[in-house]
Amino acid sequence: MPAENIVEVHHLKKSVGQGEHELSILTGVELVVKRGETIALVGESGSGKSTLLAILAGLDDGSSGEVSLVGQPLHNMDEEARGKVCARSTSALFFSHLC
Repeated sequence: MPAENIVEVHHLKKSVGQGEHELSILTGVELVVKRGETIALVGESGSGKSTLLAILAGLDDGSSGEVSLVGQPLHNMDEEARGKVCARSTSALFFSHLC
């Protein structure tokens, strides 16, 4: 039996502002995390790590693309349902003091 995908992210984009003032924070993010896997997000300051974690935790929305937790697309959920799925399915540890 194939491992269940806990997190699936496809074509995720996050931008702020509009027109000539638009700033792309995430572009074309692809990520699959299977049950039992442990991952780490590392990168330079300002590279979008915290933004990606906020989207995966259901605290923010991407501008476009698909994010699913345990097979449930987050964009189809109201705030209450999203909170329940995210609380059961995700955890994040921040070690910003190590940088």
